[in-house]
Amino acid sequence: MIVKLKRKITNQSKERIQAQLKEEAIAFQNKNDNKGIKEEQIQLIISAWRNTVILFKSTVKCSV
Repeated sequence: MIVKLKRKITNQSKERIQAQLKEEAIAFQNKNDNKGIKEEQIQLIISAWRNTVILFKSTVKCSV
């Protein structure tokens, strides 16, 4: 039961984080369209944030 609850919370957190990252990337892209920000750069920003989140989650798990 506890494991299922943890998975559910983790999945919800993951979905919420991904949605937030996508919104931030779109806002960043819209803000910087005139400056020539390319789609590849947006994808690099998203992947960097994902890696940061994964690293943070693993650090939290290790410290608990």
